[in-house]
Amino acid sequence: PATLEGVLAYLKEQGYETVVMADAIAYVNGDGTLPDKPVMLTFDDGYYNNLEQCLPLLEKYDMCAVISVVGSYIVNQAEQDSHITAYSYLTFPEIQTLLESGRIEIGNHTYDLHSHTHRQGCGILPEESETAYRELLRSDLEQLQSLLASQVQMRPVVFTYPYGYVCRESIPVLRSMGFLATLTCYEEPNRITRDPDCLYG
Repeated sequence: PATLEGVLAYLKEQGYETVVMADAIAYVNGDGTLPDKPVMLTFDDGYYNNLEQCLPLLEKYDMCAVISVVGSYIVNQAEQDSHITAYSYLTFPEIQTLLESGRIEIGNHTYDLHSHTHRQGCGILPEESETAYRELLRSDLEQLQSLLASQVQMRPVVFTYPYGYVCRESIPVLRSMGFLATLTCYEEPNRITRDPDCLYG
């Protein structure tokens, strides 16, 4: 928490203002503006400490963030091993609390494709046809989309690649499912323009 607070304090002192992906999407589509020095804070996997430790700091510094959750972690691990700051995952009621804070946007980080297996996150396998891959990805992502819709009444429009592994074959699936932006782990500049394609990757 002290390290995170130091980062937030620095950003605040330097005049940065946080935005979520919905703000970037609105700007790109000509429906909104961005602050002079926008910055997006993103957290992957949906850890319980995002609620316990991060949210109070966001409130203290008047900031917001994007949290991308993994469906199988919520379903299989959150309830059974809850409220351990070091490693527990968010439950659906806790995700609801985050949403109600008005400071958090939730992203889809796959239902059950978050692993360092031979697939490399949600990537296509060398022996896999594009048709089979697209069906697998769509089924996995929809499982989490449907759960979030039923449990917290929202469907994410941002998709975060597990481990940042980008797969070009995923883009048509993401677009067809209504995802408007993706997040990766590439250490490169983000060039935000008025072209919606700039939000993929």
